[in-house]
Amino acid sequence: MARVASGVVEGIGSAGVSGAGSVGAGAVDGKIAAGVVGVGILVGGLWLAARSGEPAEPTVEPAAATQSAQPPAVVASGVASTMASETAKVEVVPVSRTVASSAEGMSAASSLAEEHRLLRAARSALAGAPDRALALTREHERRFPRGVLAQEREVIAIQALAAMGEGEAARKKADGFDEKYPDSPHRRGVGEVVDP
Repeated sequence: MARVASGVVEGIGSAGVSGAGSVGAGAVDGKIAAGVVGVGILVGGLWLAARSGEPAEPTVEPAAATQSAQPPAVVASGVASTMASETAKVEVVPVSRTVASSAEGMSAASSLAEEHRLLRAARSALAGAPDRALALTREHERRFPRGVLAQEREVIAIQALAAMGEGEAARKKADGFDEKYPDSPHRRGVGEVVDP
């Protein structure tokens, strides 16, 4: 049994040397050391059980017991490859999540900038071309139906309708605004537009 334990340790040591080039040496060395300790405990337990004449109690899961029945080099190779694949999985997941959340943040910022650009153009058009302002608010609503600046869009649309002499359409839109945004700070301004 002492020779088996020695062979296992040598096999794991050689697997650690070959595996260190492909995966971080510190992570592999730590995991190999843990594997050596685990195999050592298993071999020591089997050795003690054999000497005392009592049947050996399994101290590991069935998959690990099956591996220990294989030659030391196979056990070491299996332990090293399992450790390497688990290390790779742990390292990849956070990076992909970070990239995804970063991309979402950039997309949201880009959408908000585009919303702002459309509504700034609509507000500029209010005085001289209210029909153009109304068209821009409709484009905003089509592209950003639940946009961050939806309330501002509705206020500009109400102002454009009133400036075009469409008092009834402006009042109807203002009533819809009051229902949809009852706590909006824009309600007072909307009321002044439709009820001067």
